[in-house]
Amino acid sequence: MWWDKPNQALFIYASDYEALRTEKLAAIVTSDHARLLSGTPIFQILNNVELPLAKSLGSSRVGAISFTSYFGPNVTEGLASIEKAESELNNIACIGYEDGDRVLWGGAKRKGKVWQQRAGTLAEWVDWCGRTWKKVSAEEATTPNITRDFLRPIRLKAAHNSHPIAVEWGEHAQMVFTDQYIRFGPTPVPLYLVDLEIAAVQDDGSIDIRISAETTSATYRLTISEGLAAGYRHAKIAGPDISFVRSNKDVLPLDEHLAVDPFIVRYADGTYSYNCYHIPTNLGAGRFPAGRLESWPWKGIPLNQESMGKARATDTIQAYAFQRLKGEFDLVFNDDGPGEAADLVGLKDIDEKTIRLCLVHCKNAHEAKVTKDIRNFYVLCGQAQKCVTTKHRGMTRLYHDLKRRHELWAKGGHSRFLKGEIKQLAYFRDKSRRANVEFEVIIVQPGSSAADPSDDILLLLGTTELYLKKTAAASLRVIVSP
Repeated sequence: MWWDKPNQALFIYASDYEALRTEKLAAIVTSDHARLLSGTPIFQILNNVELPLAKSLGSSRVGAISFTSYFGPNVTEGLASIEKAESELNNIACIGYEDGDRVLWGGAKRKGKVWQQRAGTLAEWVDWCGRTWKKVSAEEATTPNITRDFLRPIRLKAAHNSHPIAVEWGEHAQMVFTDQYIRFGPTPVPLYLVDLEIAAVQDDGSIDIRISAETTSATYRLTISEGLAAGYRHAKIAGPDISFVRSNKDVLPLDEHLAVDPFIVRYADGTYSYNCYHIPTNLGAGRFPAGRLESWPWKGIPLNQESMGKARATDTIQAYAFQRLKGEFDLVFNDDGPGEAADLVGLKDIDEKTIRLCLVHCKNAHEAKVTKDIRNFYVLCGQAQKCVTTKHRGMTRLYHDLKRRHELWAKGGHSRFLKGEIKQLAYFRDKSRRANVEFEVIIVQPGSSAADPSDDILLLLGTTELYLKKTAAASLRVIVSP
């Protein structure tokens, strides 16, 4: 329990409210002066949450006793019923983004319960209680965000009509800290060494998804059609059979794993989908300002040579990006390869309370020349949007992933540290526990010109920038040719 004397508020954490008789406990502690905060103010926890998506909710029919629970895609039906004033909301669990962090909020109106999927010390819990109290006790001029701006899954009858730019593992696979593996046939590979990418898009909109490790790969085709029994299908078209080994050691064929923790596919219009459900988002981003495009001279750098590799080839886009950017950071890590956070990871000590984390994504130019081809930016913008999970997982997870990837190279006498060393990486990990992490993303594409970018490219960049701001409070830099 925590007694917040200035606000006359008592907070009780319990794993089982009924078994621990929390209301009786509150009455004893406060000499029967406790009043349960309940009702609509509970849902003010959802205010200030960007791109909210309800995972579950419970509602009751207005004027009736009947109670209905909604889960997954069915929450769209529940939200519609509440908007029509046919039902009232009783409880909800919702994921979204707040102040640059990924959050899961839950609240129960009648029981006065609020929860969030987090872990930490007692001091951090007290701080969380204080911030949550400000939300639920505020006298809002507008109604709580119960249905406003909520994302709503819509069942697709065919492939979405925007170009897919990225694919990533499902929510559960992304956020689990313990080791997970992908089996390519009988060969297990740790998930942090496995890459997902859009390999091709077929004429009917089916998406070929390549799952690859350093020495092997397989391709599965995602087809969406109302003619299929489940509305979608993942069919292997190349490579060995893939199995997913979960943290609890359960081994599932890939299609069975994806039924419960599906791939997330991101599109050029800023929306995303999973299996046969599409999540429209109304970002309304507009164009990225052409005046903010940064240009570098690329003389002597072939525009189709992307990676420096273990030999640190200097006539590559990645090596040139390092030379141009290295003065901005205390540590620069070459993370290029399957499962990468980015081609380059930069860290800088800003001040006592601030760390700068920068992820740099590089891509070679189509046909090795400067054009207006939007394909130069599909993969880059997809990588930029995917990498917000690096911030949300935290510096401890990033430290472990980078350390393990460096150690694999070190066995062969190579280092991934282009500037700095492992001790500095550990320093940033430890400091992140008491400091803010400023997040920045840089995309490097010499195949486009700052002097004459196309509207389609600027719209895609604008959508990517707004997504980064809403989900990770991140800034975006775009580097091209003059």
